[in-house]
Amino acid sequence: KLSAGTAHEILNPLNIISMQAQIMEMDWGLEPDRQKAITNILTQVERIKKIADGLRTFSREYKLKGEAIVNLNDVIEESLNLIEHDLKLNNIEIIKNFIPGLPTIIADKGQLIQVILNIMMNAQDAMPEGGKLTIKSRLSKKGERDTIELEFSDTGTGIPSDVLPNIFDPFFTTKPEDKGTGLGLSICYGIVERMGGKIYAESTNGEGSTFTLELPAP
Repeated sequence: KLSAGTAHEILNPLNIISMQAQIMEMDWGLEPDRQKAITNILTQVERIKKIADGLRTFSREYKLKGEAIVNLNDVIEESLNLIEHDLKLNNIEIIKNFIPGLPTIIADKGQLIQVILNIMMNAQDAMPEGGKLTIKSRLSKKGERDTIELEFSDTGTGIPSDVLPNIFDPFFTTKPEDKGTGLGLSICYGIVERMGGKIYAESTNGEGSTFTLELPAP
């Protein structure tokens, strides 16, 4: 509720700032320095909007819908279709190792795709010179509970040991200001947790990272 309310309260004055700046920008008689200042204002307005959008996403409650029966192998493939071109352009080899006959689960496919895309995009950012992204699906058993595990391993720069415990914290990011808000992984954490699952990461600095999703099997 706090996240949703904060986003709403931020966006109201922000829209006024944006509108006024756009009106000023339409004045072609502005000096170059003033024009540059207005452009900077509008750039930062867009950044704040992204943060507010992240807060609104973070605040949404996850609801299971009986009609949303999904196969996680298919969800991974659908997610890859959205980003595979960019991965290949960045010289990232995709290695798939999916267990056949994976049981279907009841879930929100859109939110699952959001989680998988976020993990793969982070892997891409961690491999600026190219590398390998290995994606696995498998059945596992945790105590008395059957689980479906999705594993995403990259050969990127890795995550320092002092940073790793904080990566799922809201607004925590090691990326530059214009590259991220620090809400992506915390949103993923919330989505997976509300599905009754877990998400965690293992990493060796300089050698790569592995993100694992554990979701309850039916």
